[in-house]
Amino acid sequence: MSSYLPIVKNGAAGAIFYVSLAPRTANGQWQSNPTFAAGDVKISLDGGALANLNTLPVVTPASSKLVKVTLSQAETNSDNITIIFSDAAGAEWCDLTINLQTAAKQFDDLATQASVDAVQSDTNDIQTRVPAALVSGRIDASVGAMANDVLTNAAIAADAIGSGELATSAVTEIQSGLATDSAVATLQTSVDDLPTNEELTTALAGADDAVLAQVALVKAKTDNLPADPADASDIAAAFVSLASHGDSAWSTATGFSTLDAAAVNAEVGTALVDAGVTMARMAHLDADVSTRLPASGYTAPDNASIATIDGKATTILAGVVAIDSKTANLPSDPADQSLVIAAADAVMARLGAPAGVSLSADVGAVKADTGAVKTKTDSLSFTVSGQVDANMQSINDTLLTGDGSTGDKFGPAP
Repeated sequence: MSSYLPIVKNGAAGAIFYVSLAPRTANGQWQSNPTFAAGDVKISLDGGALANLNTLPVVTPASSKLVKVTLSQAETNSDNITIIFSDAAGAEWCDLTINLQTAAKQFDDLATQASVDAVQSDTNDIQTRVPAALVSGRIDASVGAMANDVLTNAAIAADAIGSGELATSAVTEIQSGLATDSAVATLQTSVDDLPTNEELTTALAGADDAVLAQVALVKAKTDNLPADPADASDIAAAFVSLASHGDSAWSTATGFSTLDAAAVNAEVGTALVDAGVTMARMAHLDADVSTRLPASGYTAPDNASIATIDGKATTILAGVVAIDSKTANLPSDPADQSLVIAAADAVMARLGAPAGVSLSADVGAVKADTGAVKTKTDSLSFTVSGQVDANMQSINDTLLTGDGSTGDKFGPAP
Protein backbone atom coordinates (compact mmCIF):
# COMPACT_ATOMS: atom_id res chain seq x y z
CA MET A 1 0.00 0.00 0.00
CA SER A 2 1.32 3.44 -0.95
CA SER A 3 2.24 5.91 1.75
CA TYR A 4 1.16 9.57 1.45
CA LEU A 5 3.26 11.18 4.20
CA PRO A 6 4.07 13.71 3.09
CA ILE A 7 2.27 14.01 -0.25
CA VAL A 8 4.79 13.81 -3.11
CA LYS A 9 4.55 16.71 -5.56
CA ASN A 10 3.24 15.41 -8.90
CA GLY A 11 3.48 11.88 -7.52
CA ALA A 12 2.27 9.14 -9.81
CA ALA A 13 0.14 7.63 -6.99
CA GLY A 14 -1.63 10.92 -6.26
CA ALA A 15 -2.86 11.14 -2.63
CA ILE A 16 -5.56 9.79 -0.32
CA PHE A 17 -6.55 11.13 3.10
CA TYR A 18 -9.65 11.20 5.40
CA VAL A 19 -11.61 14.02 7.10
CA SER A 20 -14.72 14.40 9.27
CA LEU A 21 -17.25 17.23 9.02
CA ALA A 22 -19.06 19.05 11.79
CA PRO A 23 -22.89 19.33 11.52
CA ARG A 24 -24.53 22.75 11.06
CA THR A 25 -26.35 22.24 14.35
CA ALA A 26 -23.61 21.77 16.91
CA ASN A 27 -24.14 18.70 19.02
CA GLY A 28 -20.59 17.84 19.92
CA GLN A 29 -20.41 15.06 17.31
CA TRP A 30 -19.20 14.72 13.70
CA GLN A 31 -21.72 14.60 10.92
CA SER A 32 -22.73 11.02 10.26
CA ASN A 33 -23.01 9.87 6.64
CA PRO A 34 -22.74 13.38 5.10
CA THR A 35 -24.01 13.80 1.56
CA PHE A 36 -22.05 15.43 -1.31
CA ALA A 37 -23.07 16.93 -4.64
CA ALA A 38 -21.04 18.32 -7.53
CA GLY A 39 -19.54 21.65 -6.55
CA ASP A 40 -19.46 20.89 -2.81
CA VAL A 41 -15.70 20.19 -2.77
CA LYS A 42 -13.21 22.31 -4.78
CA ILE A 43 -9.41 22.51 -5.03
CA SER A 44 -6.89 25.32 -5.64
CA LEU A 45 -3.25 24.70 -6.64
CA ASP A 46 -0.74 27.32 -5.44
CA GLY A 47 -3.53 29.89 -5.04
CA GLY A 48 -4.98 29.27 -8.49
CA ALA A 49 -8.65 29.27 -9.46
CA LEU A 50 -10.95 26.84 -7.61
CA ALA A 51 -12.11 23.76 -9.53
CA ASN A 52 -14.16 20.70 -8.70
CA LEU A 53 -12.23 17.67 -7.59
CA ASN A 54 -11.79 15.04 -10.27
CA THR A 55 -13.16 12.46 -7.78
CA LEU A 56 -16.05 13.52 -5.49
CA PRO A 57 -15.30 12.50 -1.85
CA VAL A 58 -17.20 9.49 -0.51
CA VAL A 59 -18.15 8.28 2.99
CA THR A 60 -15.85 5.34 3.77
CA PRO A 61 -16.78 3.04 5.35
CA ALA A 62 -20.42 3.47 4.35
CA SER A 63 -22.76 5.31 6.79
CA SER A 64 -19.79 6.28 8.94
CA LYS A 65 -18.47 9.72 9.93
CA LEU A 66 -15.26 9.36 7.81
CA VAL A 67 -14.96 11.02 4.37
CA LYS A 68 -12.35 9.65 1.91
CA VAL A 69 -10.68 12.30 -0.29
CA THR A 70 -8.79 11.08 -3.41
CA LEU A 71 -6.45 13.36 -5.41
CA SER A 72 -5.09 12.54 -8.88
CA GLN A 73 -1.43 13.03 -9.91
CA ALA A 74 -2.27 16.33 -11.65
CA GLU A 75 -4.03 17.56 -8.49
CA THR A 76 -0.79 17.01 -6.51
CA ASN A 77 1.40 18.97 -8.94
CA SER A 78 1.68 21.99 -6.64
CA ASP A 79 3.66 23.17 -3.63
CA ASN A 80 0.46 24.19 -1.79
CA ILE A 81 -2.83 22.31 -2.20
CA THR A 82 -5.95 23.96 -0.77
CA ILE A 83 -9.29 22.08 -0.58
CA ILE A 84 -12.58 23.73 0.48
CA PHE A 85 -15.66 21.79 1.63
CA SER A 86 -18.87 23.89 1.37
CA ASP A 87 -22.43 22.45 1.43
CA ALA A 88 -23.87 24.47 -1.45
CA ALA A 89 -27.25 22.67 -1.70
CA GLY A 90 -28.26 22.44 1.94
CA ALA A 91 -27.28 23.15 5.50
CA GLU A 92 -26.17 19.65 6.52
CA TRP A 93 -22.55 20.22 7.53
CA CYS A 94 -20.18 23.10 8.19
CA ASP A 95 -17.52 24.46 5.82
CA LEU A 96 -13.99 23.07 6.05
CA THR A 97 -10.68 24.28 4.54
CA ILE A 98 -7.66 22.00 4.31
CA ASN A 99 -4.11 23.08 3.23
CA LEU A 100 -1.55 20.45 2.24
CA GLN A 101 2.22 20.97 1.67
CA THR A 102 3.84 18.66 -0.88
CA ALA A 103 7.44 17.39 -0.78
CA ALA A 104 9.94 15.72 -3.10
CA LYS A 105 10.40 12.66 -0.86
CA GLN A 106 8.33 10.71 1.67
CA PHE A 107 9.14 9.25 5.02
CA ASP A 108 9.41 5.84 3.35
CA ASP A 109 12.40 7.15 1.38
CA LEU A 110 14.43 7.73 4.54
CA ALA A 111 17.20 5.28 5.33
CA THR A 112 16.41 2.62 7.85
CA GLN A 113 18.59 1.89 10.84
CA ALA A 114 19.94 -1.20 9.07
CA SER A 115 21.03 0.93 6.12
CA VAL A 116 22.67 3.46 8.43
CA ASP A 117 24.49 0.67 10.24
CA ALA A 118 25.78 -0.72 6.92
CA VAL A 119 27.11 2.71 5.89
CA GLN A 120 28.77 3.10 9.28
CA SER A 121 30.43 -0.30 8.89
CA ASP A 122 31.78 0.59 5.46
CA THR A 123 33.04 3.93 6.77
CA ASN A 124 34.87 2.23 9.62
CA ASP A 125 36.47 -0.17 7.13
CA ILE A 126 37.70 2.73 4.98
CA GLN A 127 39.13 4.48 8.05
CA THR A 128 41.41 1.51 8.66
CA ARG A 129 42.83 1.77 5.12
CA VAL A 130 43.69 5.50 4.89
CA PRO A 131 46.54 7.32 6.69
CA ALA A 132 45.86 8.81 10.06
CA ALA A 133 46.61 12.37 8.89
CA LEU A 134 46.21 14.22 5.58
CA VAL A 135 49.08 16.03 3.85
CA SER A 136 48.02 19.49 2.68
CA GLY A 137 44.43 18.28 2.76
CA ARG A 138 45.18 15.25 0.57
CA ILE A 139 45.65 11.56 1.25
CA ASP A 140 49.33 10.60 1.23
CA ALA A 141 49.54 7.04 -0.10
CA SER A 142 51.76 4.78 -2.22
CA VAL A 143 50.12 3.44 -5.39
CA GLY A 144 51.05 -0.16 -6.05
CA ALA A 145 49.11 -0.60 -9.29
CA MET A 146 47.13 1.55 -11.71
CA ALA A 147 44.49 0.70 -14.31
CA ASN A 148 45.41 0.90 -18.00
CA ASP A 149 44.97 4.23 -19.85
CA VAL A 150 44.42 6.24 -16.65
CA LEU A 151 47.53 8.43 -16.35
CA THR A 152 47.36 11.56 -18.58
CA ASN A 153 49.92 14.16 -19.69
CA ALA A 154 48.38 16.74 -17.38
CA ALA A 155 48.81 14.41 -14.38
CA ILE A 156 52.61 14.22 -14.89
CA ALA A 157 54.66 17.06 -13.44
CA ALA A 158 57.05 18.92 -15.72
CA ASP A 159 60.53 17.32 -15.82
CA ALA A 160 59.20 14.39 -13.77
CA ILE A 161 60.66 11.86 -16.22
CA GLY A 162 64.41 12.06 -16.79
CA SER A 163 67.07 9.79 -18.24
CA GLY A 164 67.05 7.71 -15.09
CA GLU A 165 63.36 6.86 -15.47
CA LEU A 166 63.64 5.83 -19.13
CA ALA A 167 64.30 2.21 -19.95
CA THR A 168 67.07 1.30 -22.40
CA SER A 169 64.45 0.15 -24.92
CA ALA A 170 62.73 3.56 -24.73
CA VAL A 171 66.00 5.40 -25.45
CA THR A 172 66.66 3.10 -28.43
CA GLU A 173 63.13 3.69 -29.76
CA ILE A 174 63.57 7.47 -29.54
CA GLN A 175 66.98 7.40 -31.24
CA SER A 176 65.69 5.24 -34.11
CA GLY A 177 63.59 8.16 -35.34
CA LEU A 178 66.46 10.68 -35.23
CA ALA A 179 69.26 11.33 -37.72
CA THR A 180 72.60 9.77 -36.81
CA ASP A 181 75.85 11.74 -36.49
CA SER A 182 77.13 10.31 -39.77
CA ALA A 183 73.92 11.24 -41.59
CA VAL A 184 74.09 14.80 -40.24
CA ALA A 185 77.74 15.05 -41.24
CA THR A 186 76.94 13.86 -44.77
CA LEU A 187 74.12 16.41 -45.02
CA GLN A 188 76.42 19.17 -43.80
CA THR A 189 79.03 18.24 -46.43
CA SER A 190 76.39 18.44 -49.16
CA VAL A 191 75.18 21.82 -47.89
CA ASP A 192 78.75 23.15 -47.74
CA ASP A 193 79.20 22.23 -51.42
CA LEU A 194 76.30 24.43 -52.48
CA PRO A 195 77.27 27.86 -53.82
CA THR A 196 76.39 30.86 -51.70
CA ASN A 197 74.27 33.76 -52.95
CA GLU A 198 77.43 35.86 -53.33
CA GLU A 199 79.12 33.13 -55.39
CA LEU A 200 76.09 32.82 -57.67
CA THR A 201 75.92 36.59 -58.11
CA THR A 202 79.61 36.70 -59.02
CA ALA A 203 79.27 33.83 -61.50
CA LEU A 204 76.27 35.42 -63.23
CA ALA A 205 77.95 38.82 -63.37
CA GLY A 206 81.00 37.26 -65.04
CA ALA A 207 79.03 35.57 -67.78
CA ASP A 208 80.30 36.58 -71.21
CA ASP A 209 77.94 38.74 -73.29
CA ALA A 210 78.46 36.47 -76.25
CA VAL A 211 77.47 33.44 -74.19
CA LEU A 212 74.39 35.26 -72.93
CA ALA A 213 73.50 36.18 -76.52
CA GLN A 214 73.79 32.55 -77.58
CA VAL A 215 71.64 31.52 -74.63
CA ALA A 216 69.04 34.08 -75.71
CA LEU A 217 69.06 32.62 -79.24
CA VAL A 218 68.56 29.12 -77.87
CA LYS A 219 65.73 30.38 -75.66
CA ALA A 220 64.05 32.02 -78.65
CA LYS A 221 63.99 28.63 -80.37
CA THR A 222 62.78 26.68 -77.34
CA ASP A 223 60.00 29.23 -76.77
CA ASN A 224 58.48 28.01 -80.04
CA LEU A 225 58.17 24.49 -78.70
CA PRO A 226 54.67 23.51 -77.52
CA ALA A 227 54.05 23.42 -73.77
CA ASP A 228 53.37 19.68 -73.97
CA PRO A 229 55.25 18.16 -76.97
CA ALA A 230 53.91 14.93 -78.37
CA ASP A 231 55.40 11.72 -77.02
CA ALA A 232 57.63 9.78 -79.43
CA SER A 233 55.19 6.86 -79.31
CA ASP A 234 52.34 9.19 -80.35
CA ILE A 235 54.36 10.43 -83.35
CA ALA A 236 55.20 6.87 -84.39
CA ALA A 237 51.52 5.91 -84.10
CA ALA A 238 50.56 8.89 -86.24
CA PHE A 239 52.99 7.81 -88.98
CA VAL A 240 51.68 4.25 -88.84
CA SER A 241 48.13 5.60 -89.18
CA LEU A 242 49.24 7.79 -92.09
CA ALA A 243 50.84 4.81 -93.81
CA SER A 244 47.66 2.76 -93.39
CA HIS A 245 45.71 5.44 -95.30
CA GLY A 246 48.14 5.71 -98.26
CA ASP A 247 47.78 3.84 -101.52
CA SER A 248 50.22 1.10 -102.53
CA ALA A 249 52.40 3.40 -104.67
CA TRP A 250 52.82 5.91 -101.80
CA SER A 251 53.55 3.17 -99.24
CA THR A 252 56.10 1.56 -101.58
CA ALA A 253 57.82 4.90 -102.31
CA THR A 254 58.11 5.99 -98.67
CA GLY A 255 58.50 2.66 -96.96
CA PHE A 256 55.87 3.61 -94.34
CA SER A 257 54.22 0.22 -94.68
CA THR A 258 57.37 -1.70 -93.71
CA LEU A 259 59.49 0.51 -91.41
CA ASP A 260 58.32 1.22 -87.89
CA ALA A 261 60.31 3.01 -85.15
CA ALA A 262 62.29 -0.11 -84.25
CA ALA A 263 63.14 -0.77 -87.91
CA VAL A 264 64.32 2.84 -88.37
CA ASN A 265 66.57 2.52 -85.31
CA ALA A 266 68.00 -0.71 -86.76
CA GLU A 267 68.66 0.97 -90.13
CA VAL A 268 70.40 3.92 -88.44
CA GLY A 269 72.56 1.55 -86.37
CA THR A 270 73.53 -0.35 -89.49
CA ALA A 271 74.45 2.90 -91.26
CA LEU A 272 76.67 3.97 -88.33
CA VAL A 273 78.46 0.62 -88.33
CA ASP A 274 78.94 0.85 -92.10
CA ALA A 275 80.51 4.29 -91.60
CA GLY A 276 82.93 2.83 -89.06
CA VAL A 277 81.39 4.68 -86.07
CA THR A 278 81.42 2.12 -83.25
CA MET A 279 81.21 2.41 -79.44
CA ALA A 280 84.83 1.23 -79.18
CA ARG A 281 86.00 4.08 -81.39
CA MET A 282 83.95 6.64 -79.48
CA ALA A 283 85.27 5.35 -76.12
CA HIS A 284 88.92 5.79 -77.23
CA LEU A 285 88.45 9.16 -78.92
CA ASP A 286 89.53 11.27 -75.93
CA ALA A 287 92.60 9.16 -75.18
CA ASP A 288 93.76 9.21 -78.79
CA VAL A 289 93.35 13.02 -79.16
CA SER A 290 95.02 13.82 -75.85
CA THR A 291 98.20 12.07 -76.94
CA ARG A 292 98.61 14.02 -80.16
CA LEU A 293 100.50 16.94 -78.55
CA PRO A 294 102.97 16.04 -75.79
CA ALA A 295 103.81 18.66 -73.19
CA SER A 296 107.34 19.02 -74.59
CA GLY A 297 105.95 20.20 -77.92
CA TYR A 298 103.74 22.97 -76.45
CA THR A 299 104.94 26.60 -76.64
CA ALA A 300 102.99 29.24 -74.69
CA PRO A 301 101.89 32.20 -76.90
CA ASP A 302 103.16 35.72 -76.19
CA ASN A 303 100.94 38.79 -75.60
CA ALA A 304 100.95 39.78 -79.26
CA SER A 305 99.85 36.34 -80.30
CA ILE A 306 97.11 36.40 -77.66
CA ALA A 307 95.89 39.77 -78.97
CA THR A 308 95.84 38.34 -82.49
CA ILE A 309 93.93 35.32 -81.25
CA ASP A 310 91.44 37.60 -79.47
CA GLY A 311 90.82 39.49 -82.71
CA LYS A 312 90.35 36.28 -84.61
CA ALA A 313 88.03 35.04 -81.85
CA THR A 314 85.89 38.13 -82.35
CA THR A 315 85.78 37.42 -86.07
CA ILE A 316 84.95 33.78 -85.38
CA LEU A 317 82.18 34.84 -83.00
CA ALA A 318 80.65 37.00 -85.71
CA GLY A 319 80.85 34.04 -88.04
CA VAL A 320 79.17 31.84 -85.43
CA VAL A 321 76.31 34.34 -85.12
CA ALA A 322 75.96 34.36 -88.91
CA ILE A 323 76.00 30.57 -88.98
CA ASP A 324 73.40 30.50 -86.20
CA SER A 325 71.09 32.66 -88.30
CA LYS A 326 71.37 30.07 -91.04
CA THR A 327 71.09 26.99 -88.80
CA ALA A 328 68.21 28.42 -86.77
CA ASN A 329 65.74 26.82 -89.18
CA LEU A 330 67.33 23.40 -88.78
CA PRO A 331 65.55 20.88 -86.53
CA SER A 332 66.93 20.33 -83.03
CA ASP A 333 68.29 16.89 -84.05
CA PRO A 334 69.10 16.96 -87.82
CA ALA A 335 69.89 13.72 -89.58
CA ASP A 336 73.48 12.82 -90.44
CA GLN A 337 74.51 13.63 -94.06
CA SER A 338 75.18 9.98 -94.84
CA LEU A 339 71.73 9.09 -93.54
CA VAL A 340 70.12 11.80 -95.68
CA ILE A 341 72.01 10.54 -98.75
CA ALA A 342 71.07 6.96 -97.93
CA ALA A 343 67.42 7.93 -97.44
CA ALA A 344 67.40 9.90 -100.72
CA ASP A 345 68.97 6.96 -102.53
CA ALA A 346 66.36 4.65 -101.02
CA VAL A 347 63.54 6.95 -102.17
CA MET A 348 65.07 7.19 -105.66
CA ALA A 349 65.43 3.42 -105.73
CA ARG A 350 61.75 3.05 -104.93
CA LEU A 351 60.63 5.83 -107.30
CA GLY A 352 62.87 4.65 -110.16
CA ALA A 353 64.46 6.77 -112.88
CA PRO A 354 62.41 9.82 -113.95
CA ALA A 355 60.18 9.21 -116.96
CA GLY A 356 60.99 12.63 -118.36
CA VAL A 357 64.02 14.84 -118.35
CA SER A 358 64.03 15.02 -114.55
CA LEU A 359 61.95 14.46 -111.46
CA SER A 360 60.90 18.10 -111.68
CA ALA A 361 59.58 17.46 -115.20
CA ASP A 362 57.75 14.39 -113.93
CA VAL A 363 56.27 16.38 -111.05
CA GLY A 364 55.21 19.08 -113.50
CA ALA A 365 53.49 16.49 -115.65
CA VAL A 366 51.76 15.10 -112.56
CA LYS A 367 50.60 18.59 -111.60
CA ALA A 368 49.20 19.09 -115.10
CA ASP A 369 47.35 15.79 -114.88
CA THR A 370 46.17 16.69 -111.39
CA GLY A 371 44.79 19.98 -112.75
CA ALA A 372 42.89 18.08 -115.40
CA VAL A 373 41.50 15.74 -112.77
CA LYS A 374 40.49 18.73 -110.62
CA THR A 375 38.64 20.24 -113.55
CA LYS A 376 36.62 17.06 -113.76
CA THR A 377 36.02 16.76 -110.02
CA ASP A 378 34.98 20.42 -109.75
CA SER A 379 31.98 19.57 -111.92
CA LEU A 380 30.79 16.99 -109.36
CA SER A 381 28.03 17.96 -106.95
CA PHE A 382 27.53 16.78 -103.36
CA THR A 383 23.97 17.13 -102.05
CA VAL A 384 24.97 14.98 -99.06
CA SER A 385 28.44 15.65 -97.61
CA GLY A 386 30.91 12.95 -98.67
CA GLN A 387 28.52 11.46 -101.27
CA VAL A 388 28.79 12.27 -105.00
CA ASP A 389 25.57 13.02 -106.84
CA ALA A 390 25.52 10.78 -109.96
CA ASN A 391 22.99 9.81 -112.62
CA MET A 392 24.08 6.34 -113.66
CA GLN A 393 22.75 5.35 -117.04
CA SER A 394 24.91 2.28 -117.66
CA ILE A 395 27.68 0.17 -116.13
CA ASN A 396 30.24 -1.50 -118.45
CA ASP A 397 28.08 -0.58 -121.48
CA THR A 398 25.03 -2.23 -119.89
CA LEU A 399 22.04 0.09 -119.67
CA LEU A 400 20.42 0.43 -116.25
CA THR A 401 16.84 0.81 -115.22
CA GLY A 402 15.31 1.95 -111.89
CA ASP A 403 16.29 4.81 -109.57
CA GLY A 404 17.37 2.74 -106.54
CA SER A 405 14.34 3.64 -104.42
CA THR A 406 12.09 1.13 -102.68
CA GLY A 407 10.10 -0.66 -105.34
CA ASP A 408 12.31 0.61 -108.15
CA LYS A 409 15.70 -1.03 -107.66
CA PHE A 410 18.69 -0.75 -109.98
CA GLY A 411 19.01 -3.43 -112.63
CA PRO A 412 19.89 -4.06 -116.26
CA ALA A 413 17.40 -2.66 -118.73
CA PRO A 414 15.29 -5.34 -120.44
